[in-house]
Amino acid sequence: MVTYKCMAGVIVLGSISVALSQPAEKSDSKGRDALPVLSRLAGGEWIFEKKQEDGAVFRGRSIIERGPDAKSLLGRGWLGDAGGMFFHAATQIWRDPDSGVVRFQSLDEQGGLATGDIVATSDNAVAWDWNLSVPGGRKSRYRVDMVF
Repeated sequence: MVTYKCMAGVIVLGSISVALSQPAEKSDSKGRDALPVLSRLAGGEWIFEKKQEDGAVFRGRSIIERGPDAKSLLGRGWLGDAGGMFFHAATQIWRDPDSGVVRFQSLDEQGGLATGDIVATSDNAVAWDWNLSVPGGRKSRYRVDMVF
């Protein structure tokens, strides 16, 4: 599990724990509304650091903003280490106008595209049904659990 902290200068404004797992089944898309929970990310710069076994530090940084409708979210993320950071992903989160389901798509630095639904699992948690397709045809599926 990785903990992200929202930073403003040196003041920690909040934190999120994130866990990846191989899902047994798809999350129920008719579950609770994820946008109110995810909206807590808007306006923040979310940073994590994880110390590796060899002592090196792996870092991630995400900036989340509101979309043009003031309800959707747009994110940009970077990954890196002591050698620097690289642009890793651009993400959109929105409510599907036909079904009302909260969906996302995320394009990564290798041309991979992750798509899926996001549902709230509590007032402080969401589950992402993360379906990744990469150039060459490989597909992966994960469940990403975020707890605020």
